Amino acid sequence: MYATLIAAVAVMVVSSAALMAVGTAYKWQVASRGYGLWTRAIGVLTVLALTGITVWSRRADTLVAVLAGVGGLLLAGGYVWLHVRLTNNLRNAGVESSL
Repeated sequence: MYATLIAAVAVMVVSSAALMAVGTAYKWQVASRGYGLWTRAIGVLTVLALTGITVWSRRADTLVAVLAGVGGLLLAGGYVWLHVRLTNNLRNAGVESSL
């Protein structure tokens, strides 16, 4: 159990640092294509990594592991769909960073 907890924390720390790096690189222009692409990729990879950790930790119970895997894939797909919509709405509204 502790190994999966440490792995999940590591995933969150790395993804948070990656989001900060992307935000800094794009000067927090949240409507820019590059910012949207990279934050979407980081978000999907984070969801999939946490799904993998969950499935691994529940590998003894096949049904729970399969359901967790399917749920994680659906969550990642929903994240992409909503993120694309949000980015497009921000772009259409002319939102820019205050920096």
